[in-house]
Amino acid sequence: MSRHHLPSIDGWHTVAVGWDAGMNTFFAQVLDPVDEVTLDRGSPVDPINDPAEVINLVRDHVFEIPASMTDQLSADRDAEPHDAQRLAEVTALLTNLRNIA
Repeated sequence: MSRHHLPSIDGWHTVAVGWDAGMNTFFAQVLDPVDEVTLDRGSPVDPINDPAEVINLVRDHVFEIPASMTDQLSADRDAEPHDAQRLAEVTALLTNLRNIA
């Protein structure tokens, strides 16, 4: 999972974009100063497959977006691709551990 923080326009909000290999989606998040979610997009139910989309989602909330951010997000996905088989194995392991306890 990658997470890149971007400077918010007001300096108070937390703005982040990234890649979540486990959920197989890019994501965009904006949190207010008390960590209440203002924007949270990108989930297994509503995946974002294009890194430019998450950039567009946060564009109105940030002071500046590095020109290389779309390329960086693509590189993050390439470095940690979604592995459905591995996710299933970890889920089964955790389920078995819960049953033992």
